Amino acid sequence: MTASEIIFTVLLAILLILLILLAVTEIRRSKNISKLSDSIDNFILNGNSTELSLNDNSFARLQNSVAELENLVIFERNNTLIQNRKNMEFISGVSHQLKTPLAGLRLYCEMDISENTAQHTQKELQLVEKMENLVQNLIKLEKIKSDLYAMDFQKNSLREIADMLLSDFSSIYPQKNYKVTGDSCIRCDKNWIYEALGNIIKNASEHTPPDGKVEINIFDNTGSAIIEILDNGGGVDENELPNLFNRFYKTNAAVETSSGIGLSITKAILDKHHAIISAENKGNGLLISICFPYIDGSLKV
Repeated sequence: MTASEIIFTVLLAILLILLILLAVTEIRRSKNISKLSDSIDNFILNGNSTELSLNDNSFARLQNSVAELENLVIFERNNTLIQNRKNMEFISGVSHQLKTPLAGLRLYCEMDISENTAQHTQKELQLVEKMENLVQNLIKLEKIKSDLYAMDFQKNSLREIADMLLSDFSSIYPQKNYKVTGDSCIRCDKNWIYEALGNIIKNASEHTPPDGKVEINIFDNTGSAIIEILDNGGGVDENELPNLFNRFYKTNAAVETSSGIGLSITKAILDKHHAIISAENKGNGLLISICFPYIDGSLKV
Protein backbone atom coordinates (compact mmCIF):
# COMPACT_ATOMS: atom_id res chain seq x y z
CA MET A 1 0.00 0.00 0.00
CA THR A 2 1.40 3.32 -1.05
CA ALA A 3 1.77 6.30 1.23
CA SER A 4 -1.08 8.15 -0.52
CA GLU A 5 -3.38 5.17 -0.05
CA ILE A 6 -2.50 5.00 3.64
CA ILE A 7 -3.22 8.72 4.08
CA PHE A 8 -6.54 8.35 2.22
CA THR A 9 -7.53 5.37 4.40
CA VAL A 10 -6.67 7.28 7.59
CA LEU A 11 -8.63 10.33 6.48
CA LEU A 12 -11.60 8.13 5.54
CA ALA A 13 -11.49 6.47 8.95
CA ILE A 14 -11.32 9.86 10.69
CA LEU A 15 -14.24 11.11 8.61
CA LEU A 16 -16.25 7.99 9.46
CA ILE A 17 -15.54 8.45 13.17
CA LEU A 18 -16.59 12.11 12.97
CA LEU A 19 -19.83 11.15 11.23
CA ILE A 20 -20.57 8.55 13.91
CA LEU A 21 -19.83 11.09 16.66
CA LEU A 22 -22.10 13.65 14.98
CA ALA A 23 -24.87 11.07 14.63
CA VAL A 24 -24.55 10.05 18.29
CA THR A 25 -24.51 13.71 19.36
CA GLU A 26 -27.58 14.46 17.25
CA ILE A 27 -29.46 11.45 18.65
CA ARG A 28 -28.54 12.44 22.19
CA ARG A 29 -29.59 16.03 21.56
CA SER A 30 -32.92 14.92 20.06
CA LYS A 31 -33.57 12.75 23.11
CA ASN A 32 -32.73 15.65 25.42
CA ILE A 33 -35.01 17.99 23.50
CA SER A 34 -37.85 15.46 23.58
CA LYS A 35 -37.30 14.93 27.31
CA LEU A 36 -37.30 18.66 27.96
CA SER A 37 -40.44 19.08 25.86
CA ASP A 38 -42.18 16.32 27.85
CA SER A 39 -41.06 18.01 31.06
CA ILE A 40 -42.56 21.34 29.95
CA ASP A 41 -45.84 19.60 29.01
CA ASN A 42 -45.84 17.90 32.41
CA PHE A 43 -45.43 21.28 34.08
CA ILE A 44 -48.30 22.80 32.10
CA LEU A 45 -50.66 19.88 32.74
CA ASN A 46 -49.66 18.75 36.23
CA GLY A 47 -47.54 21.55 37.69
CA ASN A 48 -44.41 19.37 38.06
CA SER A 49 -41.27 21.49 37.61
CA THR A 50 -38.34 20.59 35.36
CA GLU A 51 -35.33 19.21 37.21
CA LEU A 52 -32.16 21.28 37.36
CA SER A 53 -29.16 19.89 35.45
CA LEU A 54 -25.68 19.59 37.00
CA ASN A 55 -23.95 19.35 33.62
CA ASP A 56 -21.92 22.21 32.14
CA ASN A 57 -23.01 22.61 28.55
CA SER A 58 -25.31 24.76 26.47
CA PHE A 59 -28.27 22.35 26.68
CA ALA A 60 -27.94 22.12 30.48
CA ARG A 61 -28.04 25.92 30.67
CA LEU A 62 -31.21 25.89 28.56
CA GLN A 63 -32.80 23.25 30.82
CA ASN A 64 -31.90 25.25 33.94
CA SER A 65 -33.33 28.41 32.39
CA VAL A 66 -36.60 26.54 31.73
CA ALA A 67 -36.64 25.33 35.35
CA GLU A 68 -36.05 28.86 36.65
CA LEU A 69 -38.81 30.22 34.43
CA GLU A 70 -41.23 27.56 35.70
CA ASN A 71 -40.36 28.43 39.31
CA LEU A 72 -41.01 32.09 38.53
CA VAL A 73 -44.41 31.17 37.05
CA ILE A 74 -45.26 29.19 40.19
CA PHE A 75 -44.17 32.08 42.41
CA GLU A 76 -46.24 34.63 40.47
CA ARG A 77 -49.24 32.30 40.35
CA ASN A 78 -49.13 31.81 44.12
CA ASN A 79 -48.87 35.57 44.63
CA THR A 80 -51.85 36.09 42.36
CA LEU A 81 -53.91 33.52 44.25
CA ILE A 82 -53.00 35.13 47.57
CA GLN A 83 -53.95 38.58 46.25
CA ASN A 84 -57.21 37.26 44.80
CA ARG A 85 -58.14 35.71 48.12
CA LYS A 86 -57.32 38.95 49.93
CA ASN A 87 -59.57 40.82 47.49
CA MET A 88 -62.28 38.22 48.02
CA GLU A 89 -62.02 38.50 51.81
CA PHE A 90 -62.18 42.29 51.61
CA ILE A 91 -65.19 42.37 49.30
CA SER A 92 -66.94 39.64 51.31
CA GLY A 93 -66.36 41.64 54.49
CA VAL A 94 -67.69 44.85 52.98
CA SER A 95 -70.61 43.00 51.41
CA HIS A 96 -71.49 41.38 54.73
CA GLN A 97 -71.52 44.78 56.39
CA LEU A 98 -73.82 46.10 53.67
CA LYS A 99 -76.32 43.24 53.73
CA THR A 100 -77.77 44.02 57.15
CA PRO A 101 -78.52 47.72 56.56
CA LEU A 102 -79.78 46.93 53.06
CA ALA A 103 -82.18 44.33 54.47
CA GLY A 104 -83.39 46.95 56.98
CA LEU A 105 -83.87 49.55 54.25
CA ARG A 106 -85.82 47.06 52.13
CA LEU A 107 -88.08 46.26 55.07
CA TYR A 108 -88.83 49.93 55.78
CA CYS A 109 -89.39 50.65 52.07
CA GLU A 110 -91.85 47.77 51.78
CA MET A 111 -93.65 48.98 54.91
CA ASP A 112 -93.82 52.52 53.49
CA ILE A 113 -95.17 51.25 50.16
CA SER A 114 -97.98 49.40 51.94
CA GLU A 115 -99.01 52.67 53.61
CA ASN A 116 -97.89 55.24 51.07
CA THR A 117 -97.74 54.62 47.32
CA ALA A 118 -95.75 57.80 46.61
CA GLN A 119 -93.49 57.58 43.57
CA HIS A 120 -90.30 58.30 45.54
CA THR A 121 -90.99 55.35 47.88
CA GLN A 122 -91.09 52.93 44.95
CA LYS A 123 -87.89 54.51 43.62
CA GLU A 124 -86.19 53.95 46.99
CA LEU A 125 -87.07 50.26 46.85
CA GLN A 126 -85.67 50.01 43.32
CA LEU A 127 -82.39 51.56 44.47
CA VAL A 128 -82.17 49.10 47.35
CA GLU A 129 -82.74 46.20 44.97
CA LYS A 130 -80.06 47.58 42.66
CA MET A 131 -77.59 47.77 45.54
CA GLU A 132 -78.41 44.18 46.61
CA ASN A 133 -77.82 42.92 43.06
CA LEU A 134 -74.55 44.84 42.89
CA VAL A 135 -73.31 43.26 46.13
CA GLN A 136 -74.26 39.75 44.94
CA ASN A 137 -72.58 40.25 41.56
CA LEU A 138 -69.41 41.61 43.15
CA ILE A 139 -69.15 38.55 45.37
CA LYS A 140 -69.77 36.26 42.38
CA LEU A 141 -67.12 38.05 40.28
CA GLU A 142 -64.44 37.77 42.96
CA LYS A 143 -65.29 34.13 43.69
CA ILE A 144 -64.89 33.27 39.99
CA LYS A 145 -61.53 35.03 39.84
CA SER A 146 -60.37 33.32 43.05
CA ASP A 147 -61.35 29.82 41.79
CA LEU A 148 -63.85 29.39 44.64
CA TYR A 149 -66.44 27.85 42.29
CA ALA A 150 -65.95 24.27 41.16
CA MET A 151 -66.58 24.09 37.42
CA ASP A 152 -67.77 20.89 35.76
CA PHE A 153 -66.01 20.63 32.40
CA GLN A 154 -67.82 18.28 30.04
CA LYS A 155 -68.36 18.02 26.29
CA ASN A 156 -71.29 20.32 25.45
CA SER A 157 -72.95 21.59 22.31
CA LEU A 158 -72.77 25.38 22.00
CA ARG A 159 -75.86 25.26 19.79
CA GLU A 160 -77.82 23.57 22.56
CA ILE A 161 -76.78 26.24 25.07
CA ALA A 162 -77.64 29.01 22.59
CA ASP A 163 -81.06 27.48 21.87
CA MET A 164 -81.81 27.39 25.60
CA LEU A 165 -80.83 31.05 25.95
CA LEU A 166 -82.90 32.24 23.00
CA SER A 167 -85.89 30.27 24.24
CA ASP A 168 -85.64 32.01 27.62
CA PHE A 169 -85.04 35.49 26.18
CA SER A 170 -87.84 35.13 23.62
CA SER A 171 -90.32 34.96 26.48
CA ILE A 172 -88.81 38.09 28.07
CA TYR A 173 -88.51 40.06 24.81
CA PRO A 174 -91.23 38.56 22.59
CA GLN A 175 -90.88 41.23 19.89
CA LYS A 176 -87.17 40.69 19.38
CA ASN A 177 -85.89 38.65 16.43
CA TYR A 178 -83.46 36.00 17.66
CA LYS A 179 -81.56 33.66 15.35
CA VAL A 180 -78.84 31.03 15.85
CA THR A 181 -76.85 29.20 13.17
CA GLY A 182 -74.11 26.56 13.25
CA ASP A 183 -72.82 24.38 16.06
CA SER A 184 -69.65 23.20 17.77
CA CYS A 185 -68.83 20.98 20.76
CA ILE A 186 -66.32 22.06 23.39
CA ARG A 187 -65.31 21.12 26.92
CA CYS A 188 -66.98 23.64 29.21
CA ASP A 189 -69.18 24.12 32.25
CA LYS A 190 -72.63 24.31 30.69
CA ASN A 191 -74.24 26.43 33.42
CA TRP A 192 -71.44 28.98 33.56
CA ILE A 193 -71.27 29.34 29.77
CA TYR A 194 -75.05 29.79 29.80
CA GLU A 195 -74.59 32.71 32.21
CA ALA A 196 -71.63 34.19 30.29
CA LEU A 197 -73.50 34.19 26.97
CA GLY A 198 -76.70 35.25 28.71
CA ASN A 199 -75.08 38.50 29.90
CA ILE A 200 -74.09 39.32 26.33
CA ILE A 201 -77.53 38.52 24.88
CA LYS A 202 -79.19 40.49 27.68
CA ASN A 203 -77.10 43.56 26.81
CA ALA A 204 -77.84 43.11 23.12
CA SER A 205 -81.58 42.81 23.84
CA GLU A 206 -81.58 45.94 25.99
CA HIS A 207 -79.73 48.06 23.43
CA THR A 208 -81.75 47.16 20.34
CA PRO A 209 -85.13 48.58 19.22
CA PRO A 210 -88.35 46.78 20.30
CA ASP A 211 -88.23 44.72 17.08
CA GLY A 212 -84.43 44.51 17.11
CA LYS A 213 -82.31 41.59 15.90
CA VAL A 214 -79.82 39.44 17.79
CA GLU A 215 -77.97 36.82 15.74
CA ILE A 216 -75.70 34.06 17.08
CA ASN A 217 -73.31 32.35 14.68
CA ILE A 218 -71.33 29.30 15.85
CA PHE A 219 -68.60 27.67 13.75
CA ASP A 220 -65.32 25.76 13.94
CA ASN A 221 -62.00 27.35 13.20
CA THR A 222 -58.46 25.93 13.20
CA GLY A 223 -58.01 24.54 16.71
CA SER A 224 -60.94 26.47 18.18
CA ALA A 225 -64.68 27.10 18.22
CA ILE A 226 -66.03 30.57 17.54
CA ILE A 227 -69.23 32.24 18.73
CA GLU A 228 -70.26 35.56 17.19
CA ILE A 229 -73.16 37.55 18.66
CA LEU A 230 -74.32 40.44 16.48
CA ASP A 231 -77.09 42.95 17.18
CA ASN A 232 -78.49 45.98 15.35
CA GLY A 233 -78.45 48.37 18.32
CA GLY A 234 -76.20 50.96 16.72
CA GLY A 235 -72.96 49.83 18.34
CA VAL A 236 -70.89 51.85 20.83
CA ASP A 237 -68.36 54.65 20.63
CA GLU A 238 -65.00 53.35 19.36
CA ASN A 239 -63.27 54.77 22.44
CA GLU A 240 -65.50 52.65 24.67
CA LEU A 241 -64.74 49.29 23.02
CA PRO A 242 -61.50 48.53 24.98
CA ASN A 243 -63.33 49.07 28.31
CA LEU A 244 -66.50 47.04 27.70
CA PHE A 245 -65.38 44.11 29.87
CA ASN A 246 -63.91 46.16 32.72
CA ARG A 247 -65.59 46.06 36.11
CA PHE A 248 -68.05 48.95 36.76
CA TYR A 249 -67.65 50.31 33.23
CA LYS A 250 -70.87 51.56 31.65
CA THR A 251 -71.18 52.96 28.15
CA ASN A 252 -72.99 56.20 27.40
CA ALA A 253 -75.90 54.13 26.06
CA ALA A 254 -76.15 51.87 29.14
CA VAL A 255 -79.61 51.36 30.61
CA GLU A 256 -80.37 52.96 33.96
CA THR A 257 -80.42 49.64 35.83
CA SER A 258 -76.96 48.62 34.59
CA SER A 259 -74.26 48.16 37.25
CA GLY A 260 -71.34 47.58 34.87
CA ILE A 261 -70.66 44.10 36.28
CA GLY A 262 -72.35 41.70 33.83
CA LEU A 263 -69.74 41.73 31.06
CA SER A 264 -66.87 41.59 33.55
CA ILE A 265 -68.45 38.42 34.99
CA THR A 266 -68.70 37.09 31.44
CA LYS A 267 -65.00 37.73 30.84
CA ALA A 268 -64.04 36.11 34.17
CA ILE A 269 -66.02 32.98 33.26
CA LEU A 270 -64.46 32.85 29.79
CA ASP A 271 -60.97 33.31 31.27
CA LYS A 272 -61.54 30.11 33.27
CA HIS A 273 -62.30 28.40 29.96
CA HIS A 274 -59.13 29.86 28.34
CA ALA A 275 -61.40 31.68 25.89
CA ILE A 276 -60.77 35.09 24.33
CA ILE A 277 -63.53 37.68 23.95
CA SER A 278 -63.47 40.81 21.82
CA ALA A 279 -65.89 43.47 20.60
CA GLU A 280 -66.15 45.59 17.47
CA ASN A 281 -68.69 47.73 15.70
CA LYS A 282 -70.06 46.06 12.62
CA GLY A 283 -72.74 47.41 10.31
CA ASN A 284 -75.42 48.98 12.49
CA GLY A 285 -74.59 47.09 15.65
CA LEU A 286 -72.08 45.52 18.01
CA LEU A 287 -70.32 42.25 17.27
CA ILE A 288 -69.06 40.19 20.22
CA SER A 289 -66.65 37.39 19.23
CA ILE A 290 -65.58 34.56 21.54
CA CYS A 291 -62.83 32.06 20.68
CA PHE A 292 -62.81 28.75 22.60
CA PRO A 293 -59.62 26.70 22.12
CA TYR A 294 -60.14 22.95 21.83
CA ILE A 295 -58.95 21.39 25.09
CA ASP A 296 -59.33 17.64 25.45
CA GLY A 297 -58.18 17.53 29.06
CA SER A 298 -55.52 14.90 28.37
CA LEU A 299 -52.13 14.80 26.70
CA LYS A 300 -52.28 13.25 23.25
CA VAL A 301 -49.61 10.63 22.59
